[in-house]
Amino acid sequence: RFGHTTSNIAESLNCWLRELRALNYLELMEGTRRFMLEKSSKRLKDLEKSKEEEGPIPRVKSAIKKNAKTARKHHEAIRKSGETEDYEVCDGRETSVVNLVKGTCSCKDPPEFKVPCSHLLSALDVDGDPAEDS
Repeated sequence: RFGHTTSNIAESLNCWLRELRALNYLELMEGTRRFMLEKSSKRLKDLEKSKEEEGPIPRVKSAIKKNAKTARKHHEAIRKSGETEDYEVCDGRETSVVNLVKGTCSCKDPPEFKVPCSHLLSALDVDGDPAEDS
């Protein structure tokens, strides 16, 4: 397994630097530096463009929409009794405990792009702050 991962990384790097591999060391380093600068510049432009659009980047928007849709279709949220901000959210398979004040959920789903999970969005719907579809 170790060699497989390392091999994939090396193959990706070789693909990116295909034209530069035939150059001498100094030219190779300069070409690599320019390549990385171009990549960084493109990412910075994309970030600035997304800020101008006043909203999250498309991948984050997509993750939010997916979680909101799942929350509406498949979850039932109930506020726990008392003055706690805890909710029990049942998705048909298991029950998760959501705390809106802390923004936490007991589900084991890793947060993608720091987007709230569908359980948390379901609890927000119950609390009167529905997750938007846009």
